[in-house]
Amino acid sequence: MITLSVLAAVVAPGQVIADKKVGENLDTETKVESSPAMDALSLSASLEAIGREKKDALLLAAALRLQQSVAVDSESRDKTVEGVSDKPSQKPDQVALAELAKQYAGENPLLLSVVAMASDTVVSRGAHYGAIGHHDRVYAGTTDVYDITFTGGRQAEILIRGDGDTDLDLFVFDENGNAICSDTMRDDRPYCAWNPRWTGEFQVQVKNLGPVYNNYVLLTN
Repeated sequence: MITLSVLAAVVAPGQVIADKKVGENLDTETKVESSPAMDALSLSASLEAIGREKKDALLLAAALRLQQSVAVDSESRDKTVEGVSDKPSQKPDQVALAELAKQYAGENPLLLSVVAMASDTVVSRGAHYGAIGHHDRVYAGTTDVYDITFTGGRQAEILIRGDGDTDLDLFVFDENGNAICSDTMRDDRPYCAWNPRWTGEFQVQVKNLGPVYNNYVLLTN
């Protein structure tokens, strides 16, 4: 005959796990701090945006160097799309960062030297930090939706790095539908960080508020 104490020992672990998944999957007591990798990638994106606007080779070189300092592993992610775009899907191709920096450097040998050093892919071999990147495109007026699993007890981070042409917003919900984090600043570099209480799926939404598509990278830690 199985005693109540034995039954409790068998049932309790599962019950504890179930109890942990009630409510928000968000630890509000643990401090959230952006990681060095996300700091570098976020600053790089900001410098690139300003450099493209100001046509400044040095700013673009700095952005490139910061980008090279983070080793990003590519990973394909499945998504669903909410909404239908009725806007034109064509726009001019964007010049790659390194090529644009060379253009803005012109015939200045010093600037060209700085850009060359920043563009050196050998630099990335000594990258101290890491992230996972997924490249995609979100069309005008639509929202890309991802289901991504994050580990409980470990800080979760998401950074969106757009192409600079539209405003992108970021929203994160847990598996129970609770709003966990959002970034609705008027740019295309939204960032979210939080501490999950348990290992579980989170719905990540990337919303394009602009009139054209945006080629972006979804970066996670």
